[in-house]
Amino acid sequence: MNKLLTMFFVALAFLSGCNNDETTPPPEQSQETENNQATDTTDEETTEKHGAHNEAFHVEYPQPGDSVEYTFTVKGEAQVYEGSFAYRLVADDGEELVREYVQVNQDDQEGTGLWRSFEFTVFLDDHTTPSATLYLYEESEKDGTVTNELAIPITFIPSEE
Repeated sequence: MNKLLTMFFVALAFLSGCNNDETTPPPEQSQETENNQATDTTDEETTEKHGAHNEAFHVEYPQPGDSVEYTFTVKGEAQVYEGSFAYRLVADDGEELVREYVQVNQDDQEGTGLWRSFEFTVFLDDHTTPSATLYLYEESEKDGTVTNELAIPITFIPSEE
């Protein structure tokens, strides 16, 4: 009986030791975890690829801080209700310079909940504003509430008139 108990405890200790190895990752796996954490912090790479972004918009151009002409094109992708959204351009003093509605490219893919490309040109008559913020957003059809607003600060290249 003592021999049986001894074998039982030896087997139990052996299995316990094997179990600890499974729960404690080997050094290679720990390194992968560190790399995954580094991957999580590489949102900067996503920002470089998509510029400004949130859950509804990935903007390729302009990126925050870009210098643009007084007429410039905005490019990116959107995942918005019924394929439409709005934008407005607001000067640093708070004056709204432009407000328009945009339809995404419906030829990209069929269905809802998909990322679709967009491209639109902003024409600004006022050539005296040194900088502004471009806001992309959705408006609730129910009550007009602004949702998924994305702010992109830009500066203007002075025109040579």
